[in-house]
Amino acid sequence: MWARERDVVDYAVVSAVTLLLYLQLPFRPEIRETLRWTATELQLRIEESPEAVVAAFIIFVALFGGAFVLGMVRHASQ
Repeated sequence: MWARERDVVDYAVVSAVTLLLYLQLPFRPEIRETLRWTATELQLRIEESPEAVVAAFIIFVALFGGAFVLGMVRHASQ
């Protein structure tokens, strides 16, 4: 399945809103504006250079995945 960049931004915003509603946080205008600003910034970054966004995401996942595995290994060795 292939997703366009704008679809990914839409899915991310819908996921964030769903998470906020699931946690039953008050949906105040500040939260809505923060989500809108974040989605707009992400969309602008993706439109400027999608390769840089993908590379940053891969690095982010690799670092946090490595930290997660390292934590599991250290915990298992104790």
